[in-house]
Amino acid sequence: MTPRPETFGSFMQCCLENCFSAAVIILVQVMNRRQQLANIERAKKEKEMEEEVKKRKEEEENQARKDENEEHGESTTENETNKDGVHPETD
Repeated sequence: MTPRPETFGSFMQCCLENCFSAAVIILVQVMNRRQQLANIERAKKEKEMEEEVKKRKEEEENQARKDENEEHGESTTENETNKDGVHPETD
């Protein structure tokens, strides 16, 4: 039994419409996933930059303290003590 041309044509049209709809859905899913990955990457970069800024700030604060100690005639090694509370020079 062969299908009638009008029935076969409408069947093919329905198949093509379904394929097109599926392709659009897949395309939208791919685009959404790419956007998610871009957002994740951007968040990672922002976090790295924040950590770098924090690290620089800590280094600047440490350098400022060191400079302040040197201005007052104190060296950092004179202020350091070992676990027993004794200056390293007296060990």
